[in-house]
Amino acid sequence: MLVYHWVAEYMDGTKFGQFNSDGSENLFRDIDLKRLKRFGWYPFSVELAAKVCVAAEARDLPEYVVDVAPGEELVAYREVALSFTWAMQKGRSEKIVYVLGVEGRKLLAIDEFGRCEQR
Repeated sequence: MLVYHWVAEYMDGTKFGQFNSDGSENLFRDIDLKRLKRFGWYPFSVELAAKVCVAAEARDLPEYVVDVAPGEELVAYREVALSFTWAMQKGRSEKIVYVLGVEGRKLLAIDEFGRCEQR
């Protein structure tokens, strides 16, 4: 279950998000990294969570944003760890960590409850 989505902000003030207002999804690879000024993980609103085609939940969580200067390299991805209980043929759990930072600086690792630690 996703609790954060990404939004890229460009030098001209425009924004490019993981999801459009209608719930359709954009690809991370389509971010124009040469124009990137700021990037962040933002919690889903109730409205957006209801529109997207992925399992998403709106929670009252903090936003995490990093400034990216010209020539710097953004580091942003999700780590997903799955575990299963095979004996009962059910019981799946999932842990998602949202990673954010700039290459050469400390990275933030954010869990699904909005807790953050540095790497």
